[in-house]
Order: sequence, then C-alpha cells, then structure tokens
Amino acid sequence: GAAAENPTCDEELSFVYENHPNFQALPTMGIVFAFDVLAQLITDAPGLNFNPMMLLHGEQNLEIRSPLPVSGTVTSTAKVSGLYDKGKGVTLVLDASTTDEKGNELCFNQFTVFIRGIGGYGGDRGPAPEKLTPPDRKPDIVHVEKTTPNQALLYRLGSGDMNPLHADPSMAAMGRFDKPILHGMCSYGFAG
Repeated sequence: GAAAENPTCDEELSFVYENHPNFQALPTMGIVFAFDVLAQLITDAPGLNFNPMMLLHGEQNLEIRSPLPVSGTVTSTAKVSGLYDKGKGVTLVLDASTTDEKGNELCFNQFTVFIRGIGGYGGDRGPAPEKLTPPDRKPDIVHVEKTTPNQALLYRLGSGDMNPLHADPSMAAMGRFDKPILHGMCSYGFAG
C-alpha cells in the first residue's frame, strides 16, 4: 500500500498526503465510488433474499477511463448484468459506471460477488471462466508485502465498508468463518 513501507517517500506521499504538491488519487480509488449504489442495488434486487454474512466479493475489474480527480462530485450508476446458479450459491455480476460533474466517464467497474447458500434453483450456470496458462518460467519480479493483524479493522473505518463480517467474531461465525476475514477489496487496495 502507499507509504506503508516508507511513510516519508516523496513519491508515495503524493498518494496519501493532501498537501503534497503532486497530490493524486490512487487508481484503486475508482472502486470506492460505486460502493453505495451497488449496496443499494443488491439490497433492492427483487427475489434476492440472503444472509449478508454469506456474501463474498469474488472478482473485480476496474477500467480507468479518465484521470481520477482529487476533489469534485462523482455520480455512479449500476445494474445487474448477470445472475448465475452455481449449485451451492449464486454468482451476481454488477456493472457500475462513474462520471464527473460534466458527465465524463471516469471509470467502469465490474464487481462479481458470490452468495453462498442460495443456489441450486436450476438456473444458467454462466459463462465458463477464461483459461489462463502462466508462462513456464520464473517470475520477472517478486515483491512481498504483509498485512497487519488489525488490517481489516483499519480498512473498514477508512473505506466505509462496515460489514461486521470483518470485525465481529460472532458475525464471522454466522458466515461459517473461524474468525473475521480481511476484505477482498482491502487486499486489492493493498496490492494496488
């Protein structure tokens, strides 16, 4: 994550310090814009009744269409683009577009969530995943980072994702986890 290893690195500070002369938005910030509209879309989807502790963020696609502003007003719109029966659960695919005050598209997101426990109704299984074959060689580079044990607690405060699955052991148990789990988007942001 930005400034995690060296909090005084000038290049890294440009992403986390609002008074830096080159202050800029992290590209991964484009994901956060759509959170509220997506949460509302999932909550209001007719016929989609489930325990929120059973929802897992599965995949994320972010396309930056224009440089992200460090201030201003953005508007996100979203739609369900797929609902697939995976047997023991469903995969829900959500598309979101975020625009600036002038209507210029800043970014496009596709969120794929997996909801455990509500599949098996005989619906379309969805497209087969793309087969990716890694090259048969050593990696070009290896970079190791480590999250802290309190990472989920800090991330939920900064991101606004207050899902108790990431903080409360009893809620994590309702989702059949041994302990609270780290947000998928925290890992994404950390790697970004």
